[in-house]
Amino acid sequence: IPCVPWQSQTSGQYQRRVHGKCVGATKLGNQSLTISWKKLVKAKNANAGILNKRQLLFGIFDQKLHSGPEADTLALLKKCSEEICKLTPTPGTNFCGSFGHLAGGYDAAYYGYMWSEVFAADMFYSRFKKEGLLNPETGASYREHILSNGGSVDGDEMLRRFLGRDPTMEAFLVDKGLQSEAKL
Repeated sequence: IPCVPWQSQTSGQYQRRVHGKCVGATKLGNQSLTISWKKLVKAKNANAGILNKRQLLFGIFDQKLHSGPEADTLALLKKCSEEICKLTPTPGTNFCGSFGHLAGGYDAAYYGYMWSEVFAADMFYSRFKKEGLLNPETGASYREHILSNGGSVDGDEMLRRFLGRDPTMEAFLVDKGLQSEAKL
């Protein structure tokens, strides 16, 4: 779960109040700021489907590749890509040769990136957005339960302590524009 801390903080930039501070709300009128913010959120969600399918492709490909003693990487990637993304890799290329995660110590754990996004969205919507992005108590809880532990406490345990419950996927679906925030 090493990506959860930074991923949980990226959601803040899509909140209207933070966006206003970033673009200089005093220079834009309220109506222009609202239009700018809505465009930003739409752009974030515009390609959510294909981007998440791509992440799934990488995770499933990684799992299948590491599930047997050997594999034809080009054939396996082509099959996975066509099944998951409905796309055929460009002929004459070998993406596998530049996909460093395959042999760089992840060893069938690439799927963890998607779980990091699920957990990060849950943390953001359940605590930071609900309690306030700049709430000092929420920040202190985040520091105490997530950041200060480093790798000394199991990631699942840190997450449960910070959330005060088991994690769920609902916030991830909201973050991707696939579910209404009213369901949270």
